[in-house]
Amino acid sequence: MITFLWQRKPQGVRARLLKFAINQVLKLEQVKIDKTELSIFFTDDLTMTDINKTYRHKNEATDVLSFTYKEKPPKIDLSGEIIISLDTALKQANNQGKMLEDELGELLIHGLLHILGYEDSSVEGYEKMIKEGEKLWEKAKDLYLCPLNMP
Repeated sequence: MITFLWQRKPQGVRARLLKFAINQVLKLEQVKIDKTELSIFFTDDLTMTDINKTYRHKNEATDVLSFTYKEKPPKIDLSGEIIISLDTALKQANNQGKMLEDELGELLIHGLLHILGYEDSSVEGYEKMIKEGEKLWEKAKDLYLCPLNMP
């Protein structure tokens, strides 16, 4: 099950599209969707700073954090949590000339890739994950918007 929790839901953001994107990535990664337990929490910078300080010992907001509830991310019963700061996402979207929905989609996929075991601790790994997230988001959006592929 995929659960969205919104501290406040921004206008114009389609939760169905975000959920569709998650499902597309899980299918590509051959994860059993019916065994998946994901919680996605959309919050503000203040709450994100508290979470980041608690778990990463960094007293600042960040755009996305993800936590897996398994030692090694299995593909049979994936379980985790993704936390996204709406404040930071909005700033980043504005700075890059993107729609907020696109920034949220890319951050969501980035967090999901971490839960699936992808790493971005090096500059090269980070750039690769960012590009992969953008590519997967665009592909999911295209599939979602095609009437033949509507959920």
